[in-house]
Amino acid sequence: MSRLALAVALVALGRPEEAKAVVTEARRMDQGLTVASFDSVVGQEPHDLRQRVYSALRQVGLS
Repeated sequence: MSRLALAVALVALGRPEEAKAVVTEARRMDQGLTVASFDSVVGQEPHDLRQRVYSALRQVGLS
């Protein structure tokens, strides 16, 4: 999950290519990784924050 948090931060910093590489690395560790996988980390956060996180992850190829 820390890799996904890093990917979200990189997207926010305008570094999507680095974020894509991080997501690719995370997927090598967990091939079943999805946006929903990250819900355990941000599931209790406000709706708008969760949506920004999910959007960032989708921008870099996580479905």
